[in-house]
Amino acid sequence: MISHFAITIILLREMVKTMQTIERLEQIEKWLEAHRPDYHALLQAPAAENEISEAEERLHVQLSDAFKLLYQWHAGQRPREFTPLLFNLTFMTLPEIIEAKESLDHVAEFDQWKKDSWWPTWIPFLDNGGGDYLCFDLGGFKTGSAEQILWFDHETHEHEIVHPNLDDFLDDLYRRMLNDDLNLG
Repeated sequence: MISHFAITIILLREMVKTMQTIERLEQIEKWLEAHRPDYHALLQAPAAENEISEAEERLHVQLSDAFKLLYQWHAGQRPREFTPLLFNLTFMTLPEIIEAKESLDHVAEFDQWKKDSWWPTWIPFLDNGGGDYLCFDLGGFKTGSAEQILWFDHETHEHEIVHPNLDDFLDDLYRRMLNDDLNLG
């Protein structure tokens, strides 16, 4: 049985992690306002709790707290706007995520893709407009560690785990911003 003290420690660690994520999102926000106001203007308002709940229902998943925090910061960028956040990748809205994931789920089933070609626990959130996505992995592909960030290539069906978690992705994004290394063009 877990003691009350142990539970308190676990909860405090989660609170600190959440506060660090929020702080990093605030830093990214300020950087975008100062250095890419054109892109900042494309960002959507934060997702409401009911929008996130609806997305969970449509996606047939329980989204992690980290993913929810990201979309409570901004619910993507203006739909069908192809100005990239990073590299050639756009920040998808919840409806775009639902549409892409439903499509990938159906194609994987219909075309009988190999088991590891597409997992129903992958949630695309950055899109290159050509069928490739940066995905939030809720299932722990290859590592057993849920919440890692992986690259999905629709042509090769090869996948690369690019970040162990959202915080690492956000830290990398912010470092790239500070070092003028977003590779936008």
